[in-house]
Amino acid sequence: IFRDVLMDLFWQKSSPDSARNCLNVSIHGLRRALQDIDPNNEYILFSDECYYFNPEIDIRLDVDAFRSIWRKAQGIEHMENLSVAVSEYERALILYKGDFLENELYDDWSSLDRENLKEIFLVILDKMSEYYMSHNNYQDAIQLCDMVIKKDNCREDIYRRLMLCYYRIGQRAHALKWYRKCTKALKSELEAEPTKITVELYEKIKSDDLTQK
Repeated sequence: IFRDVLMDLFWQKSSPDSARNCLNVSIHGLRRALQDIDPNNEYILFSDECYYFNPEIDIRLDVDAFRSIWRKAQGIEHMENLSVAVSEYERALILYKGDFLENELYDDWSSLDRENLKEIFLVILDKMSEYYMSHNNYQDAIQLCDMVIKKDNCREDIYRRLMLCYYRIGQRAHALKWYRKCTKALKSELEAEPTKITVELYEKIKSDDLTQK
């Protein structure tokens, strides 16, 4: 990446001299941190006004791996079916350890990647929790649904899935509790009420009149 691009990306409000000085200090600190881990290799090189990773070193980035697995899983699902792609989706879930640069939430440069990666993560959680539920693996489905709610607490479809899962494992009280959480979240965040389908599910669970589908 060109030096001027880095300067504009991170220090766009600074003067050129100040931005260049900040960049030099940052690169120096980054190189020292990497040398503390691996003193035998130089990871960041500079040539023709560009910084780049040493091509002789095999560098693995979790973001690249996550996106690669996601694309592979999508391809398998499209060519065959979800059941065949499950193992790849599970690999992607294991790899996602937290939102992209979650300690740098207020830096504009990272927000687009953060939201994109989080959306992919939520799609996988949604897809896999539905798959687990349809195969009577309710505990795993519950775990994944809970992860969705922690990142987006207005997902009414996920609340319904949680209600169904808890009902199927004989925990009707927990199912009703999730309806109340749904109602509270929608009211607080969106000033909205649950939709008809959610209310109907709640009434059926409340009266213990929900048939297995």
